[in-house]
Amino acid sequence: MSSSGDGSTEPVKNAPSRPPARIRANLGANMAGAAWSTVIGLAFVPVYIHLLGIEGYGLIGFFYLLQLLLSIFDFGVSPTVNRELARHAAANASGTETASFVRTVETVYASAGLVLGAALALAAPLIIRYWIRGGSVPDDDLLTSVLMIAAIIAIQWPVNLYQAAMLGLQRQVRLNAIRIAMITLSHCGAALALLTISRSIPVFFAWQIVVSAIFVFWLRSAVWSILRERSSARARFDLSKLQAVWKFAAGMSWIALAAIVLSQMDKLILSKLLDLTAFGYYTLAATLGSGLTVLIGPVFNTFFPRLCAGVAATDNARIAADYHLGARIMAVVILPPAAVIAAYSQDIIRIWTGSVDASQQAGPIAAVLVVGTAVNAIMNMPYGLQLAYGWTKLAGALSLTLIVLMVPLTIVLTREFGAIGAAMGWASLNLFYLVIGVPLTHRWLLRGHGVRMIVSDILPALLISGVIVYGSTFFVGEMTATISIVVSVAASLMLAWAGAGLGSFQWRQLRDVSGY
Repeated sequence: MSSSGDGSTEPVKNAPSRPPARIRANLGANMAGAAWSTVIGLAFVPVYIHLLGIEGYGLIGFFYLLQLLLSIFDFGVSPTVNRELARHAAANASGTETASFVRTVETVYASAGLVLGAALALAAPLIIRYWIRGGSVPDDDLLTSVLMIAAIIAIQWPVNLYQAAMLGLQRQVRLNAIRIAMITLSHCGAALALLTISRSIPVFFAWQIVVSAIFVFWLRSAVWSILRERSSARARFDLSKLQAVWKFAAGMSWIALAAIVLSQMDKLILSKLLDLTAFGYYTLAATLGSGLTVLIGPVFNTFFPRLCAGVAATDNARIAADYHLGARIMAVVILPPAAVIAAYSQDIIRIWTGSVDASQQAGPIAAVLVVGTAVNAIMNMPYGLQLAYGWTKLAGALSLTLIVLMVPLTIVLTREFGAIGAAMGWASLNLFYLVIGVPLTHRWLLRGHGVRMIVSDILPALLISGVIVYGSTFFVGEMTATISIVVSVAASLMLAWAGAGLGSFQWRQLRDVSGY
């Protein structure tokens, strides 16, 4: 049986034993885009350090940090566009109405990007004087670089908007093809420019300006070509289109801010409580422990528009089927690598860094951090269900609660146990989030499906992954050669993925939940 948000029930038809073709295509495209972005990004780190030096690469890091911090000023617009376009499609809204909504939002959004870029440019002298320590980098290059960063942010600001539109329109294969092409052009072109023009940081940022302009133009053209397929009528700028969505956008703005605070708060606290050596080990562990986020996004982006469309169509059977399928796929994708990182964190860090000390210090921390991240991943489908119904209050309240708990918990555990104490705090908070969040979600939405989601969708992948990975440690533990460990750990991951996938989709005890 499936239940709606008000608790009513209706029969749910059996779903196929494997995901439908469109879900497989979207999920595969999202995974490919995330994987390529991660791989090529990591591959070019040593290239940039070699060509620009560590200080030049530090400026690139500053650019990425600034992008993250300024994402607060999205104010929840991107997820709102994702949700609304999915709802428009499901409700068979007129093409003119959808196009006018996009026209209005893009005009406001692009204008905000120009204002943000201009403000950053005006603040450039203050940034290089009070924020960035340039070292041997000339002040003129620093000022030029910050001004170029301001230009990049102003130009590429609409990228998130158009990506959200493509997700909502469920054109995720096309979106990821564009993303893969652009990130390849960004890195390969930058390296070529540095080699052939000048090994200077302004050359790097100049190339990023070019790439940003191409990226925005390409994405905008793709979005509007899709919208014009639905209607040839002219889109109008109409501020009334924003009246129906501003409350949801405001709720999403707070959630996005809280997410940034939660993801960075532990590092801020530890930078004060720990010496630089211990903090460095924690940062290394956090880099490995948070690696799962690369896999979480593609699954969420595949299913969130479908949940929105189901809610808009008031199709309770479809909502339940997509919700449970999404939760099951999330578990299958996330839990095997989480188990591998937890079991082999020291081996992975030793091989990655070549340092035994780093593996001994950071390994246990990474193992605990990855458990917290995996638990957080499981909450993504209940969170997506809340947003599909336009219910941001619960996520906002839970985020505020976690922030309030995180500060004293991190301080107490760090003082008692050191850096691993902070990791224990992260894992504990996410476990609390799961234990509280799932029942509260299903008290109002898809009533009765909370326990079923945990038992039917999550538990099989958890048990199978744990058994396979734990069993593999008896063989890998005796190995000393690096290549043998790499092959064995990779084989353990592949077996865990295969076992979790096959086992989860053969789990038939709860037939009344979407036929799974």
